[in-house]
Amino acid sequence: MIVYRIDRAKRKNNLLSGIGAEKIGGRWNEIGTRAVYTSQHISLAYLEVVMHLDITEDLPSDRILVHVDIPDEVPIYELQKLPKDWNTFPYNSKTQEIFTKFVTENKCAVLKVPSAIVKDEFNYILNPLHIDFHKITVAKVQKFSFDSRLYQEK
Repeated sequence: MIVYRIDRAKRKNNLLSGIGAEKIGGRWNEIGTRAVYTSQHISLAYLEVVMHLDITEDLPSDRILVHVDIPDEVPIYELQKLPKDWNTFPYNSKTQEIFTKFVTENKCAVLKVPSAIVKDEFNYILNPLHIDFHKITVAKVQKFSFDSRLYQEK
């Protein structure tokens, strides 16, 4: 399965380390816990990044689209139950606790979670510390540009 992430070009040699998420945390990971956020679709990866941009500034021009290959033999753990208000902003610490438990229990390298932005679409949070993680590879990297029409005043 191919999943996607949009990242900064300067990180092209370190795309799947999870260090960035470890430093700042996110909806699914606490500060101090490595995670690599990927999305089911390119458009969802785009939206996930756009939600964190300051659109009063120039659009970033230093982005790349990363195609990540999760081979069929790598199991994917899918959440069966979500905490109340899991999709609120700011993030609910209960979602971070879920991923921390997932990493601690060492269940598998991939956690499938619903998107908080697009109902019925999914993100795949990768655990770079899992023994199967080395099987997950970068399949393709290409330059990525944001469409300025999204930010024009109407």
